[in-house]
Amino acid sequence: MANKIPTHPLAGLSRQAALVRRRQSVVWGTLLVGLAAIGAGVDLGIRSFWPHGSGIDSRLTSPRNVLVVGLDRSGRNSAGNLFVVARLDPRGGHVTLLSLPARTQTTIVGYGVSSLAQAPALGGLGLAKEAAQELIGAPVDAAIALPPTAETAMIDAVGGLEVYVPTARRIAGAAGKADVVIPAGNQHLNGKTAASYAAAPPDGTGDLGRVTRQQFLIWALARQIGDQGSKIAAVTHVLGHDASGDVQPAELSALAGFLASHPDLEFATLPGDAGFDGAWIPNPLRISALMKQIVRVTRTRGTSAPLAEILFDPLKDKQASKLANELEDRGMTVVRTAPLRHAEPTSIVSRRGDRRLDGAIRGLLPGAPWFLSDDPSPYSADYTFTIGSSR
Repeated sequence: MANKIPTHPLAGLSRQAALVRRRQSVVWGTLLVGLAAIGAGVDLGIRSFWPHGSGIDSRLTSPRNVLVVGLDRSGRNSAGNLFVVARLDPRGGHVTLLSLPARTQTTIVGYGVSSLAQAPALGGLGLAKEAAQELIGAPVDAAIALPPTAETAMIDAVGGLEVYVPTARRIAGAAGKADVVIPAGNQHLNGKTAASYAAAPPDGTGDLGRVTRQQFLIWALARQIGDQGSKIAAVTHVLGHDASGDVQPAELSALAGFLASHPDLEFATLPGDAGFDGAWIPNPLRISALMKQIVRVTRTRGTSAPLAEILFDPLKDKQASKLANELEDRGMTVVRTAPLRHAEPTSIVSRRGDRRLDGAIRGLLPGAPWFLSDDPSPYSADYTFTIGSSR
């Protein structure tokens, strides 16, 4: 096993990583194309909350943050159930999707302490934007709202989603309608079921569980659109009809131009702790640390070999052994290999990893979503590879 990281570690996987990036970026390009139609005057289910443009320059030469809000229902005065700050970094070639749990406790200007979910209901996207900025400690340059009709129709437009459900879920149906039951395992979900799954109330894992479901659904949508390029027009039509925001055509053109360069896609969650009755209590110090990691102001282990751990479905032990050998052959130290105690989907988590390696490492586990973690424990590995039961 090598003791030093080679000059070009994992270089042989660059082509695989590039293919993964191309597929991931398609969904964001599609989203912006649909929003471009909005700026051009396409009829909307919800009118824009802003008559003027956002803070995005026409060429996107520097990083920008865009807030995406999933609403509980169409129309004004709707609460939100999904809040994601998409950071587009043209310098580093990354798109980071930072999930803000809907039940995050925060101070809403003019209303005091409340959950983030109430911000759009109390003051529209403008107030939601202010609340998000306060939480992450960074400016939000633009905002987009998606009603349930857009989420459902967009998923149906691509033929549904292939999603791994770790544990069976029973979701209470609307008045007079039967409950929705989603079995555990690999499932094909239509738009209505997927939307119910994403917006379902927090379970034993608190609001964090709902955020995790939403992240894997977004990933599944990205993959589905990437596999079915012919569906882009249908998704664009859905977004152009139902979405709203403050992003103007010239600004959308800049965003779309960046996304055409196939940036890496990664996920993160606002650091905090579970509180009473599903509330999420933000941790300012950990949020600050994560934001530094997201904007690439973060420490690495320098010349020492990155540490990796591998967790795997017991039926995939051979794949885990192969991955361990590939990591060690390329200068990484595998500190732990263990079977999963509970069913989990496939993923890669980066903590204090070396940014020079991230792009190539993605190719070791093709099709796995990438997560950033602020885990402060000195005993944690730099990377955790989970080879789960998902396809």
